[in-house]
Amino acid sequence: IDVAGIMELAQNMPRRPRRKKDDAAAVASPLQNNTNSKKVKVLYVDDSATDRKIMRRLLESTGWIELTEVVHPKDVADTLKTDNFSLIITDVMMPDMDGYELARSLRAADIQQPIIAVSSRNESADRKKVTASGINAFITKPISLPAMLEKINELVFQNS
Repeated sequence: IDVAGIMELAQNMPRRPRRKKDDAAAVASPLQNNTNSKKVKVLYVDDSATDRKIMRRLLESTGWIELTEVVHPKDVADTLKTDNFSLIITDVMMPDMDGYELARSLRAADIQQPIIAVSSRNESADRKKVTASGINAFITKPISLPAMLEKINELVFQNS
C-alpha cells in the first residue's frame, strides 16, 4: 500500500463541512420530544476501541442518549445485572463470541431489551440468522445518525 500516495490524495480532496453539535441536535429533536426529556440508556458491545469511540461521539451528540460500553460480550450479563438499559447495540464481528451468539445467549437468559446489531459487512441479507438470534434491527457501518435514531425511536419509544 502506498501510504504516502493515499495521504497526498486525501489532503487534496475537497472537504465536507463538519457537522456542529447543533446539527446533531436538530436531527435528534423529533425523537427528543418523544423521550419527554428522559435519558435513554444504551449498552454498546464492541471489541474495537475505535468503533466504541465513534459510537460514543455519535450517540452522545444527541444529548439524550447515555452510552455504557462493554468490550467483551461475556461481560454483558454482569453489566445488565448492575444497571437498567433501554437498548443493547452490538457489533457482529467479535472474537470468542459474535453478535449473533451474544443475542441468542441474552434471549436464552430472558433478557427482553431490543437489540440492534451493527456490522461493516452487509449480513442483513441473511435475515433468518438475524431473526433467529433475537436481533431486532441490523444497521451497516458506517453508521448514519438519522438511521440509528430512527431505529432507536422505533424500538424504544414506539414499543413502550
